[in-house]
Amino acid sequence: FLYSMIKMTYVLDMLTAVIMLVASIALIVVSFVVLKFAINLSVNEEIREIGIMKAIGLKDRRIRSLYVIKYMCLGLVGGLIGFAAGIPFSEYLLKAASRSLVLESSGGILFPLLSTLAVVIIITAYSYGCTGRIRKYSPLDAIREGQTGERFKKKKGLRISKSHLSTTGYMAVNDIKSSPKRYISVVIAFALCTSLVLTLVNTVNTLRSGNLAYAFGKASDIYFDPTFDPEMDLLSPDTSESIRLDVEDKLRQNGYEADCSVDIGYNLVVHFEGKESTIRGMQGVNISTEDLVYYEGVAPASANEIAITEIVSNNTGIHIGDYVEITFNDTTDTYLVTAYFETMNSMGECIRLHEDTDMSGTTPIMIGSFQIDFKDDPDQAEITDRAEKLKDILNTDNVYTAAEYVDNTTNSSDTLEGISYIFLLITIAVVILMSILMERSFISDEKNEIAIMKAVGFKDSKIVLHHIKRFMYTALIAVVLAVILSIPLTELCITPIFQGMGMKSMTFEYNFLQIGLIYPLIVLGFTFVSSGLTSLYTRTITSRDTASIE
Repeated sequence: FLYSMIKMTYVLDMLTAVIMLVASIALIVVSFVVLKFAINLSVNEEIREIGIMKAIGLKDRRIRSLYVIKYMCLGLVGGLIGFAAGIPFSEYLLKAASRSLVLESSGGILFPLLSTLAVVIIITAYSYGCTGRIRKYSPLDAIREGQTGERFKKKKGLRISKSHLSTTGYMAVNDIKSSPKRYISVVIAFALCTSLVLTLVNTVNTLRSGNLAYAFGKASDIYFDPTFDPEMDLLSPDTSESIRLDVEDKLRQNGYEADCSVDIGYNLVVHFEGKESTIRGMQGVNISTEDLVYYEGVAPASANEIAITEIVSNNTGIHIGDYVEITFNDTTDTYLVTAYFETMNSMGECIRLHEDTDMSGTTPIMIGSFQIDFKDDPDQAEITDRAEKLKDILNTDNVYTAAEYVDNTTNSSDTLEGISYIFLLITIAVVILMSILMERSFISDEKNEIAIMKAVGFKDSKIVLHHIKRFMYTALIAVVLAVILSIPLTELCITPIFQGMGMKSMTFEYNFLQIGLIYPLIVLGFTFVSSGLTSLYTRTITSRDTASIE
């Protein structure tokens, strides 16, 4: 067997490359959101120092440069850590792809170093922009700690008389509704990271579902690769026919009525409008063209009719209804194009021949896996059970259900699953970091409000619960948005990849237990823990801190 054209190792490369590109862009956006809150928190906590520096004559530009230098150094350290961590990560991806391809790293470290330098420069420029609020502070703010006790804008929220929520729940919802800009960045960051993870999960589930079985020919119950005698001519049609008949006989002896079939590939020379192209031609042995899937036209009904993929049509200008000349075995005949079909064989550049087309004397270039279709229409559980039994009957371990066959052929789900776990860890890190930074920023901004709440009798536990609920409600909005976005995002990002390999459309597999419950609960759980622990800092504020309010 030759697997070079049916083992879709390029699926791994293309899927990984596109997903990593999209994920990297999203993470860059999230990182700048986190950076903005880190700078704002730092500025809020150092209002006294800023006011004093202005009082002794330091200019705004000098004060801002202190922050810029600090975050430039932090960006440089982070960039170097990222550069160092990227080396083993890229080696992991390369090693995973090299299971089927002979690949090695190229290009050296110049480009990664330049990329790291560019990131540091961007961080430095962005940090300078985020410190613009320093210009608004005056030496008097050192005394007021940035507070004036005045509010010039009416706070629009819920009416407590119409609310059926608890006290802490009402205050949490009212805070979010009255100041949505404070929480929108959290929603965006959480939703982006979570939706990326869910997109990877959806892709992995699709590759393991068997939905793509028809992309390699006819969808069947069982696929297998037999064990060959070393002296056999593996590409001989006689050999494949002998194996096919022998398999049907063995199945019959073991009580299974089934048909065995196989796809054989040939190189065809196609002539159309004065142009000549060499295109892969697939013909089924014991596979009728009526059994295949076509998205336009009708199945080839005679030996001089063919179906083509849209990629062949785009490359050659051949369309349904055209007559083309095809040469093989030193013979040229005219064929009518009757349909468009989908396949991932040969990167979608493929022709489907009718089963009655005489290919005798033509040497195949590949033979696909043998396929078994049971005549009693067993359910999936029975098919899985029979697949295990067929390993002994057919004397080979290479027996697969449709889902296992697609997974084995595309050879990419394991790598994508590993990447999804990595991005889940990144998402958890973002959740923890943003929860801590945002909560500390809120506590710093609301120090006087918290002091007043304690002065009028609110207990520490109520205040902590109020702060936790704000983050939980925000995170809940984010994960609901991520679940909703994950389905169109999966189709938007992944469908074009498969379309480039010959698939006109895709049927994705969605595990709603995973994307609707398990992963959202993970995000909400870490939000609860990180925001809860950080909100305990409110205990350091006492009712005496109201004395600083003017």
